[in-house]
Amino acid sequence: MSLLIIVVMFLVILHFVYDRIILPTIRLHLRNKLFELRDEVRSIMIEEGRSENDEAFMFVNDGICKFLNRLPEVTLQLKVEIQKQFENDEELRSHTQYRIDLINQSGSERLVHVFHEANSVVEKAFIANAGVWLFYLIPIALLVASISKLSEIATELVAMPTRDTERLIPIHK
Repeated sequence: MSLLIIVVMFLVILHFVYDRIILPTIRLHLRNKLFELRDEVRSIMIEEGRSENDEAFMFVNDGICKFLNRLPEVTLQLKVEIQKQFENDEELRSHTQYRIDLINQSGSERLVHVFHEANSVVEKAFIANAGVWLFYLIPIALLVASISKLSEIATELVAMPTRDTERLIPIHK
């Protein structure tokens, strides 16, 4: 019982450290990366002589700006909700696909690269925001793995010669 309490306390401390110290640092890094990417989009527009009304550039710029303050909201729950929306809303899927196709066919390799980099940042936000679950899943996975080995160990104990069993598991009198 005391081991269980120690493990739970350890998990609580890990959760606190991750959620209050490590995760905000990760989010800040990702946010700074989004600022860099936004600046890169604007730089590409200037260098390539593109208009501010160029849809592909607007879509990438707006897409990046949407997440500057939304990184904490990018969770697994959001992923599930978005998947449901995409499954049920044909108009949303077609508008989104139109934007993706327009960006990919913009004629600017740099813009497409920035778009993919922005996608990568959002993916990392999903992973970072779900990272605290690893602290809970790892002990459960270890427990499941050790339980699966119990059958093998029980078989070995039953088949083990008596003198070895007595040596490994002495009878207390």
